Amino acid sequence: MKNDSDLRSILAEERSCLAHGRLDDLPRIAERKTAALQRLAEQASERRLPQERLAPLLVEARANERLLAAALAGLRAAIGRFRALQEVAPALTAYTRDGRAVRHLSPGGLVEKKA
Repeated sequence: MKNDSDLRSILAEERSCLAHGRLDDLPRIAERKTAALQRLAEQASERRLPQERLAPLLVEARANERLLAAALAGLRAAIGRFRALQEVAPALTAYTRDGRAVRHLSPGGLVEKKA
């Protein structure tokens, strides 16, 4: 296969992983993509690869870049929600029928001791 079609295949695989939430495959794909880009850069610098063949690859790479940014934003939002839950949920305070407060601690929560 030619290097530009190798990269096109890698970008398609990356897009599929992003679309289906298979983020654990991305590091392996990134390694392959880096190697393919290096080979492609060598060809381009030696003028063995016409510029018009690079343009479609750039379009595909930019589309994947947007998907990667969206995935990253989603992960950051999820992390923020988990942190917020951890801050407010170390214990739940409820009240009995007679108005007594009862604390239900989450696993790993702190125990409040009163003298």
